[in-house]
Amino acid sequence: MLDEQNLIQEFLDDREKFTGDEQTIIAFAHLCETQPELFGDLQNSLTELEEKLPDNLEAIAEALYNWCQDNAPNVYRQLLKLVEDESKAPGGQKNLKSEQAKKLIKQGIRKPKPKNDKQK
Repeated sequence: MLDEQNLIQEFLDDREKFTGDEQTIIAFAHLCETQPELFGDLQNSLTELEEKLPDNLEAIAEALYNWCQDNAPNVYRQLLKLVEDESKAPGGQKNLKSEQAKKLIKQGIRKPKPKNDKQK
């Protein structure tokens, strides 16, 4: 079973273990959980995004980037800060399955943490 919190912490500790697509997905879920204020009143749009996520990691990561660019430029900027430059990243191993990615995003969207319980 996927332990989302350990996965997010592992990502924060060592991004190079993950592919660029995995980094994008995990970083997005992390932002949803720890900085829900970035999303303002976009909850309906987030829910639509969650419901329409494709079934492979590359397409999920692309959908997240596109959503951020179109709907939440502040989230997009934060996402770029968290994700390694793919041209420099060694690529990591695929650790995440698409169903796990969807679950991680869903949990992040639906269960933001209170400000006093933020991770690094």
